[in-house]
Amino acid sequence: MTFVHSSLLFLAGDIHIKSLEESLYSELQVKSKHIDINSNVNVAIDKEEKGDNFIVMSGKLNPEDKTDEETRTIKAEAKLGTVKIEKKDWFSSLKFS
Repeated sequence: MTFVHSSLLFLAGDIHIKSLEESLYSELQVKSKHIDINSNVNVAIDKEEKGDNFIVMSGKLNPEDKTDEETRTIKAEAKLGTVKIEKKDWFSSLKFS
């Protein structure tokens, strides 16, 4: 049995995807004007296509963590903006201030 979890984000502006260091394997589908992937994020890009005003990318986030039958999918579309993917440590994600 395979379980699928999907997160869909569609915006005209920017989208920030923050992955915790302990994050699990997820499939990733992104379409936007710009895609910014921080160098400390573990992403395996399967496919990248460039159109006139957009980029379409699919890949896997934390590909070495695929240990269960559960598939998580993140779909993000920022028609006029940037999709930024970055990794945060657990403590800084708490936002104490």
